[in-house]
Amino acid sequence: MHALLSQPEEKQGDVIRDLLFAEEDYKNHAGVELLLILKENRPDIVSLYQKALDQLNTRNKNTQTAELLRHLLPYGPQGASYTKENGFGLYQPAVIEGFVKDLADRTIAEPKKEKRGLLARLFDNTSLESDLVALIPSHDEYFDLINRLDTIVGSYTGYVFRPGNKNPHEAFASIPFYEELLDTLGSYATNIDKMLGLMQVTSYYQQTSATGSTEYAAEFREFAEKGLAPDYHTEASGQFRHYRTITDILNYLPSLFDSHEIFLSLFGLYKKMSLVQGEIRWNAPYLRDEESKEIILGPDGCAAVGINHRMMGPWRSLISSLPLTNEDFSSWFSFEYRM
Repeated sequence: MHALLSQPEEKQGDVIRDLLFAEEDYKNHAGVELLLILKENRPDIVSLYQKALDQLNTRNKNTQTAELLRHLLPYGPQGASYTKENGFGLYQPAVIEGFVKDLADRTIAEPKKEKRGLLARLFDNTSLESDLVALIPSHDEYFDLINRLDTIVGSYTGYVFRPGNKNPHEAFASIPFYEELLDTLGSYATNIDKMLGLMQVTSYYQQTSATGSTEYAAEFREFAEKGLAPDYHTEASGQFRHYRTITDILNYLPSLFDSHEIFLSLFGLYKKMSLVQGEIRWNAPYLRDEESKEIILGPDGCAAVGINHRMMGPWRSLISSLPLTNEDFSSWFSFEYRM
């Protein structure tokens, strides 16, 4: 390196070009390192080798050479080496081209939707909303189920569900009308997704929703009206005598399923619901005091903002109560703290 630096500029230029265009990594490395040294006294020297550096920057390089190149960029005051071919240093053109091609192919495969445009379809949550609403009991479905369960519980005079120190599965299985309960629950007791849909509206988290002199944000009212976050508790508790006992029992329903299987389904549904709600609403208030207009506390004692809303709160609360594997916890933790 000392010998090269002692050569006249013309000879240095020939050597640098040879090194940058060479196939061998160690020669590329030497060329970039030489430019870094010369750049200290000759700031414009990098622009003289722009073509060679552009070519080198698009090739696979060893880690050390890539690091030196990173220090060498941008090539000149205008960053002229950033071109369309190398994504202007911001993205990988091949990846974007593949993504656009995939969107175009799907548009051709669905001609009826073609007029809606690619971007419109990208942000259309209609199918996601439909999938989620299909899992959450409608008003009639929920009240029909609760009515039948109320009749069963009422036939056991004075019965109160007391799980004590039993594990959840033993507590649920010890209910005197266990078999009749399972028959009445039907698919809610055999299908994980259906069970999770029921938990979304019957969990303790839902029952502690803040009430009183508050105003509800319009966009969250729309979610409720679509069936994504129904609130049945106030009406049901006034209509059914044994409603609290029923919900106490239903909150043990997950014990019928494997925790890992619950997590796999629940985590997927939770992510879908968070996508439907939209990142912009995660910190948006949904409850305010009518007089002070300040955000009040939500059902779990946290601020009444989107991430704590009953659209996601019940499932979020259930995930945190599951005995998760290390892998499941890692997935959950990464997603939760990203939000």
